[in-house]
Amino acid sequence: MKKIIFLLVFTTFIQAGQITGRDVIVNMESSKKVLTTKMNIKLTHTEVKRGKEKVRIRELVRYHKRYKNGNYKSKSLLRFLKPDIVKGTSFLIWSNRSRGNDQWLFLPKLKTAKRIESKEKTQRFMNTEFSYEDLESFNQSDEQYFLKGEEILNDLHCYLVEVIGHTQTQYKRRLVWIDSQN
Repeated sequence: MKKIIFLLVFTTFIQAGQITGRDVIVNMESSKKVLTTKMNIKLTHTEVKRGKEKVRIRELVRYHKRYKNGNYKSKSLLRFLKPDIVKGTSFLIWSNRSRGNDQWLFLPKLKTAKRIESKEKTQRFMNTEFSYEDLESFNQSDEQYFLKGEEILNDLHCYLVEVIGHTQTQYKRRLVWIDSQN
């Protein structure tokens, strides 16, 4: 009888120490972060058709503001700088705490902003491989997270988390590598 009790206590102790996919995501989301950032981004899109390589380069700046409390988790603005054909085009994301994200695309040639509706979020963003949906943050209440293991990526020890979304999305699942030192 003592052996069975010891085995149950020992098993419970081991299971309590195991980290889950949700633990990794919650830890990442709750880790200390700077509230305001500015990032210069260079997107290089390479496409090969009929043996010919076509390279398109987009340069943009991203401004990001996080909020500790209130209605919004964060607000982001992406503004294209180069090439001239997309210069001034901007993308605004307001990440709400209680519901989905709000997104707007500003087209300078039309001098108007267009709200991106939910059904449009699977469309390609500015002729890149990204969709509007790809630019959103995690929605922990609508997703399940499964820890698939640990890997070394770019010399960093990372957790590999599988994300299964329950809301309408173009992806059945996503794989996310998260720095374990986060």
